[in-house]
Amino acid sequence: NYPNPFGRATYFTFEHNQTSAVDVEVKIYTVAGRLINSLEESGFDDRFVKIRWDGRDREGDEVANGVYLYKVIARTVDGKYSGEALGKLSVTR
Repeated sequence: NYPNPFGRATYFTFEHNQTSAVDVEVKIYTVAGRLINSLEESGFDDRFVKIRWDGRDREGDEVANGVYLYKVIARTVDGKYSGEALGKLSVTR
């Protein structure tokens, strides 16, 4: 994600190698493992994927300063191929 650490918003970015469109899900967790938000985008035709997160939880509240974990899951639209990546981000306001 970039920027990291961030204050107002960050972008999850990656490049994939599939020739067909991909669906992407980003799951954001506390370090204790509690899911705080899930971002889903469908049908990326471009190989470069960029998904914005505004630093808010599922209820729309800003998350507290601290370290969070995330998982990016990308799947081809037909479900034939998929890939995952894990990462860590910091919120500082």
